[in-house]
Amino acid sequence: MRPTARRDFLKGFAAAIPASAVLSTYQAMAAPLRKKVKITDVKAMFVHANTDSNLVKIETDSGITGIGEAYWGRGVKDVILGYLRQLVVGQDPLDIEPLYTKMLRFTGGAGAQAGVTVTAISGVEIALWDLAGKILEVPVCKLLGGQYRDGVRAYWTRSPQDMLDPASCREFAAALKSHPYGITAVKSDADSFPAKYDPHSSASPVTKHTAAT
Repeated sequence: MRPTARRDFLKGFAAAIPASAVLSTYQAMAAPLRKKVKITDVKAMFVHANTDSNLVKIETDSGITGIGEAYWGRGVKDVILGYLRQLVVGQDPLDIEPLYTKMLRFTGGAGAQAGVTVTAISGVEIALWDLAGKILEVPVCKLLGGQYRDGVRAYWTRSPQDMLDPASCREFAAALKSHPYGITAVKSDADSFPAKYDPHSSASPVTKHTAAT
């Protein structure tokens, strides 16, 4: 079967089976057509942005790699390289559910299956799904049950220099309107307010006044 024809067949077949069985069905159908792939290494690195996200890279003996994001947090990289790497190296990257369960059970006492531990496991799992899509030559959304939409509206996380200053807000709005990417939505974080406007901050004149009285 030609690769393109195989892809079309697999894509069409996915819509006829329950989402929970999609990956295992793809595996069974693709097994005679592919060489057994093994994980050879797991790497972790930082992506510098407003927060340093942890990026996970899984390498295989076929040359195919998977990329996952483990969000940010101290210690995530240490969990990935110190605990999780040894659990997945040498394994079949299509065994996502068994590997996920194995990682959870092995790290059950390291963070009580929460916080940094689950953040690290999530990054590895995302990289495994990325690998699965590349190995089976289908979009990952097909493996997760199907595609719901053709695009996603993006927003910009940004705030005016001074959210209580009208001039600063006007300047911010003008920058949004003229942005080359055509920003149509924005999210401003409450924690980006200067400390002087936070009534719970020691730097706030409101707090000082309350303490004095």
